[in-house]
Amino acid sequence: MMEQLSPSQTTQILMPSAGQLLVQRLAKYQFDPEEVKAFGDYIDQARDEELYRLNPRRAAAHAEIDLRRALEIAAMGVREGIFNLLWGVNCAGCNGELCSFPNLNVAPALGEMTCPACRTQNSIAVDHQLQVTFSIHPAVRVLDLPPIEVAFPDGFLPTSKEDFIQNTTPEQQALFENLQQLAQEHAPVTGMDLLHVQMFRDFFKDQVLPVHVSLKVTRVALIFTDLRGSTAMYAAKGDPLAYNLVRQHFDLLVRETGRFGGVIIKTIGDAVMASFVREVDAARAAVAFQEAIAEFNRQNNLDGSEALILKIGLHSGPCLNVNLNDTLDYFGTTVNTAARIGSLSKGGDIVVSRAFLEDVAVQQAFMAGGYTPRETMRVILRGLPEPVEVTQLVPANMLTEAHVPLVGQVGG
Repeated sequence: MMEQLSPSQTTQILMPSAGQLLVQRLAKYQFDPEEVKAFGDYIDQARDEELYRLNPRRAAAHAEIDLRRALEIAAMGVREGIFNLLWGVNCAGCNGELCSFPNLNVAPALGEMTCPACRTQNSIAVDHQLQVTFSIHPAVRVLDLPPIEVAFPDGFLPTSKEDFIQNTTPEQQALFENLQQLAQEHAPVTGMDLLHVQMFRDFFKDQVLPVHVSLKVTRVALIFTDLRGSTAMYAAKGDPLAYNLVRQHFDLLVRETGRFGGVIIKTIGDAVMASFVREVDAARAAVAFQEAIAEFNRQNNLDGSEALILKIGLHSGPCLNVNLNDTLDYFGTTVNTAARIGSLSKGGDIVVSRAFLEDVAVQQAFMAGGYTPRETMRVILRGLPEPVEVTQLVPANMLTEAHVPLVGQVGG
């Protein structure tokens, strides 16, 4: 005789696992099904501690997929109710959690924070201590873990890690130790990593800072582009045709930006501002921009005065993440410098700051792309108090053209 199953047992059999739900609900997106399945398989075999603070870097390693793809899958998992997203700041000394919040729109002002457990002074930056984790949604899987919050006696403030540990249960201590071990095995994903996933920026428009809050960025690589002679092009071709060409050029830059791990921050008229975590990725993207525009011109039989000519400038450095017109943007001297350097470009070339070009990997990327330094000089850029050293990089075919000094484009 077949054994009768209880209603709860029947539900458990019929209820798909978290990994199966992930595969089902993400089928509507243009993911490789095998990559989503590999991510889902990891979720189903992961321990509760791993799913409490799911590190996409760990998931990527287990699923054998790219970190960027793991972040896209996790982000869409949030959108589909599989995961919760958590922004958090962990102490650089003891790795204890200093604060956390579910959405950037409720982010507190983050600057210097003293850890209550180990008294370490923390300087918070988007690309360092602001971390991103995901947790399995309780409707999908309930985690069997002890309480995470530590109960302190009234009026008690821990002044050391030992004080903190004395107020935890053995179960909590074991959990904290396991979380510490997991953190050591895989580096955390930073806020900067997630903010450089275009899919996240496109689908999570509500994830924007409060207007009064800015977050420090230790270093970001920026590209500014513009089309040379676009005003004349509109006059010669007419608004509809010229606008269509401009839109297609945007599509090319968006594609190449994503291919090299960057995101489009904004478009301004015919210009684009893109950002990258690493300078070398921005350098490769800049070369790819020029190659894509050249190929576009060939395919559309655009030559001479009709050809699209792209101006490009690159710079890197510290800045602030801010809310500008309800989108995440950058603010500061680095941004202004990058924009001014972009205006120096003659078109078809790439103009970079000395700070950007100091990276050996960047130099190699430009050389591999066929770009050679043509001119290096110190220039005064409009609105900036100090001269900036810039280098114009050109492809081989431009070396034989008449040389127009960069200074001709500089404003006072």
